[in-house]
Amino acid sequence: MASGRIGVYDSATKRVIPLIAGVDPIHDSKDSPWPGIKMEHYQVESVSTPEVSTSSFLAGLCLSADDRAALGSPSNCVRVKPEEMMVVGPGKIPAQESIGNIEFLVMEIAPTYLTWAAEGLVTGDHFDPSAYWQFRDDQLRHIVLAMHHELLAGFPSGRLFGEYMGLSFTTTLLTKHSPTAQRTSGYRGGLSPAKLRLVKAFVNENLTSSLSLTDIAKLVQMGPCHFARAFKESTGLSPHQYVLRRRIDRAVEMLKDERSSLAGIAYDLGFSSQGHFTTVFRKFTGTQPSNYREHLLSSKQMSTWRSTQSASGGGTSQ
Repeated sequence: MASGRIGVYDSATKRVIPLIAGVDPIHDSKDSPWPGIKMEHYQVESVSTPEVSTSSFLAGLCLSADDRAALGSPSNCVRVKPEEMMVVGPGKIPAQESIGNIEFLVMEIAPTYLTWAAEGLVTGDHFDPSAYWQFRDDQLRHIVLAMHHELLAGFPSGRLFGEYMGLSFTTTLLTKHSPTAQRTSGYRGGLSPAKLRLVKAFVNENLTSSLSLTDIAKLVQMGPCHFARAFKESTGLSPHQYVLRRRIDRAVEMLKDERSSLAGIAYDLGFSSQGHFTTVFRKFTGTQPSNYREHLLSSKQMSTWRSTQSASGGGTSQ
């Protein structure tokens, strides 16, 4: 099996096989920094899969389907429609066959994310997806599409984005689709001023590192779910949004030094490439870092010229 592919266990052959055997994904997340999360983008027509099992959650989102599109067992195929979600696991996945042309995304999420999400719910992490094999959910669809967009952009938001979105997915899944009623715990409020200062200092000191949601949460002795919620309440930003904003703030200062190359700044701030740095910088500032630097140099040159003119008496009225 290709490295990084979503795999399932085939008990008949006693080996791990790709989720969709014999079909290469259009896109996949094999180069992603997301721990415990994989995503693949497929377009298939009439494929069959054997009975397999998985230790993770598998969430599928139909992007498009023709009029014949259906999915299920040979004796019980059901229509597949765009925007419908399909969720299964952990556990056995019965043999399936698809009919017609179907384009879809599939995301694998490690059970760890369910454990994180459960800390903020009263009834724990029990979830049986068998009753929710096929449904519509705008929140879950938005999360999957956001992950796909991040994949296509080359993962510019890094590890924290994947962790935060994986946590958001499992929290929504538990809250809205668990067989038993779920409600959030009594936890309320943001971080204390002391904890917020500690987190901000830690982020500032580690902007060049691949920051982890779990590591930051442990710093203030909180679980990832509670920390993410409290941090956003305190700052108005999710952890990954805050880290990106701080990296861009630092980049703005670094761009003032003409000796610093754009590639060097990208590397120093923990971006995977200059292209990723440019994408994020443009998202936050509305312009590319090269254009921003040109503006800084132009403003500096104009300021120098005015100072020279003023010192020499040039440009004054006679």
